[in-house]
Amino acid sequence: MKLLYIHFHFSPPEGFGNNRSLDFCNEWAKKGVKITIFTPFRSELKTINQRMENGIEVIFPPFFRLKENLHFLPFWKRMWMVFIFFFAALWQLLRAPKPDVIYASSTPFSIGILALIIKKIRGIPYIFETIDLWPDVPLQLSVISYQLSILKLGIIRKMLYWVEKLIYKNAKSIVTLSEGMTENIIAKGILSSKILTIPNGTNIEVFKPCLNKASAKIKLGITPNEILVLYAGTIGMANGCEAILYAAKQIKEWGYTNIKFVVLGHGNRKNQLEQLYNELAIDNCKIVNAVPKNEVGKYFDAADIGLVTFAPFQILETNSANKFFDYLAAGLPTCINYEGWQKTYLHKYSCGISAPINQGQAFAKNIATLALDTQLQRTMGMNARKLAEEMFDRKKLADVIYKNLLSSFYTF
Repeated sequence: MKLLYIHFHFSPPEGFGNNRSLDFCNEWAKKGVKITIFTPFRSELKTINQRMENGIEVIFPPFFRLKENLHFLPFWKRMWMVFIFFFAALWQLLRAPKPDVIYASSTPFSIGILALIIKKIRGIPYIFETIDLWPDVPLQLSVISYQLSILKLGIIRKMLYWVEKLIYKNAKSIVTLSEGMTENIIAKGILSSKILTIPNGTNIEVFKPCLNKASAKIKLGITPNEILVLYAGTIGMANGCEAILYAAKQIKEWGYTNIKFVVLGHGNRKNQLEQLYNELAIDNCKIVNAVPKNEVGKYFDAADIGLVTFAPFQILETNSANKFFDYLAAGLPTCINYEGWQKTYLHKYSCGISAPINQGQAFAKNIATLALDTQLQRTMGMNARKLAEEMFDRKKLADVIYKNLLSSFYTF
């Protein structure tokens, strides 16, 4: 069986992004699936064909080179790059060898449109993976309405929701990353039988509990008796990383001098975050440039607590941030500044603490409570690792997709 995986944000092992697609493809390839990954060309992909396992092929659209990380670009420039990629990809994929099925992973939203057009012209079925709920997220965050007049927004809003429904209805199957996403799509009139909920998951062989945190902390210039609170991920509008700086300031004012914060990542809001950092004049937090995935481990090894934050918009509670699962695999208790489905898991399995959305004081208090109770850290850390192994191991998740969706495309 031949599978074409369309993924705008594909990242190789040494890249900076989420490796979900690569982890899944490696597992499917072991089962005999012939996989071609279609993605924009970026500098970290120059030698990708030499690094891929299991015969996975990576191809790029012609006439298109993504020189900058999309996370660093302003909204309209990102949209322009997505627009150019769409037509370069369409030109290539209408001429490429015909696969048995397309696995189209959003974002951007246009990946679904691309798969839909190819299905209509070439008759190739597609599975649509919803990484983010578009157009709900940009509309609720006012990313689109900020740019357009009310009249134009009304027209575009209707058009976007019409296209979204068209993508869902024409998909052979839909993969969502959370129960909240699934409920959102069902509410739009899509049959639940078409939807398979597969969380982001984690590679439990890459992220593991550290057995010598004291040594790991020393390597990062942190004393062993200090508690390291880590955020590792994108610094964008939706991520609400400002909450971390405000929490750090509050915790310092409470007099807890042994609690240190590290914000590790990149994104188009990093400059604003650094400006806020300077304004708050806090010395118990560092903002560190993103490092390749294979170097992130040293920060996870030194960390005692993991953080996931989102801006105060309820739609973001349906999200499935990969850092959440990596923290679990690394045996880190996790604090989040929102509720939703992840709160349910943290509380049910006693592996972290949540705060109501937009409640900064409660978020800071939760961090301090966990930081000051080392026994609670150890207990929640062990629970976190157990949960990752039982429910969020990407090998197991890839197998669920294979058995429920991909195996039916074999032709004999």
